[in-house]
Amino acid sequence: MTNESPRRRTLSLETISQTPVVQVGEQNAGVEEVQRYLRTFGYISSTEFTAALLDDPTSAALRKYQERNGLEPTGIFDEQTRDAMLQPRCAMPDMLNGVAFSTTCMWNRRKLTYAFDTSTSDITAQGEFAAVRAAFATWAAVVPLQFTEVTTADSPDIRIGWRLATDPDLSMVGRALAHADFPPGCSVVTNTLPKPVHFDDSEHTWALRAQASAFDVETVALHEIGHILGLQHSTVPGAVMWPSVSENFTLRALADDDREGISSLYETPWQHIGHANGVVAMAGLNGKLYCATNDNKLHMRDPVAWDVDWTHIGHANGVVAMAGLNGKLYCATNDDKLHMRDPVAWDVDWTHIGHANGVVAMAGLNGKLYCATHDDNLHMRDPVPWDVDWTHIGHANGVVAMAGLNGKLYCATNDNNLHMRDPVPWDVDWTHIGHANGVVVAVAGLNGSLYGVTNDNKLWMREPIPWEVNWTHIGHANGVVAMDAVNGSLFCATNDNRLWMRPAGL
Repeated sequence: MTNESPRRRTLSLETISQTPVVQVGEQNAGVEEVQRYLRTFGYISSTEFTAALLDDPTSAALRKYQERNGLEPTGIFDEQTRDAMLQPRCAMPDMLNGVAFSTTCMWNRRKLTYAFDTSTSDITAQGEFAAVRAAFATWAAVVPLQFTEVTTADSPDIRIGWRLATDPDLSMVGRALAHADFPPGCSVVTNTLPKPVHFDDSEHTWALRAQASAFDVETVALHEIGHILGLQHSTVPGAVMWPSVSENFTLRALADDDREGISSLYETPWQHIGHANGVVAMAGLNGKLYCATNDNKLHMRDPVAWDVDWTHIGHANGVVAMAGLNGKLYCATNDDKLHMRDPVAWDVDWTHIGHANGVVAMAGLNGKLYCATHDDNLHMRDPVPWDVDWTHIGHANGVVAMAGLNGKLYCATNDNNLHMRDPVPWDVDWTHIGHANGVVVAVAGLNGSLYGVTNDNKLWMREPIPWEVNWTHIGHANGVVAMDAVNGSLFCATNDNRLWMRPAGL
């Protein structure tokens, strides 16, 4: 048996390249280097094998390596296995003592910081930093995390730099290009912050494109940031998280396998908590959910316990939009009327408090009601007393969904834009603050963030300020017909007549 550390002596890829085909039971000096490779990347432990002998434990480790790298799992050291081991690759292990890493470890907060320390002389004007920033942006588009660049003096969560191959964190000597680490709780490189993203700057040449005898920074950074977020190496060729990469090559877009892996970590699943038959409008109010259904009934339920059903509390004839405000429910109906009711007692009926001509979206905010109408106008009214009419306060061109949040109004329009306005005074116009591609279903405000459902059945979240912060895809929203927030959670009714709940944020 051998107890030598796989990192104590540098891997000799030249020895591996000169090792002939070795069958199970055969002994060859080159097999010792193959065993060191298998130990380095986690396929076997030091107590399992006899040095330089392709014994049963070494053969089993080779089969695991071959299976993960798309090779025929022969368990022998053959030409295909030799070629695979000679490929440039990430220094992070594929397995831990022969067991695949779990992908259940993730960051427990939404905002992460990163900083650059050392650069590379291969690239001018710190273009390598811009390439890493682009890689962060690619992950930020599919994961509910916000990455902010700071300085090394600001105690960053992630520290990025170009190092010698003999990096004391994790050796990159040989064909290893770079290394990172997994999040706190499942780290294998460091036990403290910052987590490293280190590139080998002594054995490899770096570039900002596909270039002969060089490696594209963004391609490698995209892979290493995947580890930082909690992803292990993929067994799917063509995925960003595939362990090896070629010179003169770029891969700057996530594959389905990458997106599915990151979703398995960071997507908060909806919980099915009951039925929602025929819902046409929904509102959260006073810790309860209220919905109007297509059979013209009004229902209420406590959303907390999944086994608590809806209570029928009256009619909701022809409701097209509904909002909660000041402890009351308000609805606009398809006969262009506005109604109000106290939702508590089931036998208290709606009170007609005015007209609601052509309402397409409605929101309560700062003690007032706001509505967008199909003639592209925005109106406001104080809901009490009933004889106070709407005030026209501007346009609402093409509004399909609207929500109040943090004292502001937000609307998605049918030209796929997102707009914000301070509703007071009336002469303040909307500010365009980004896109709202396909938000034709629902939008809601919760815990200081906006949530939107798009017509491709996805759920998105964004911080509404500043305007240049984009939406983050945070999960699916299959068949949503109505959505609102109450008690710190989102609730939605779907077109298969079910009710779902999920916590906000992560």
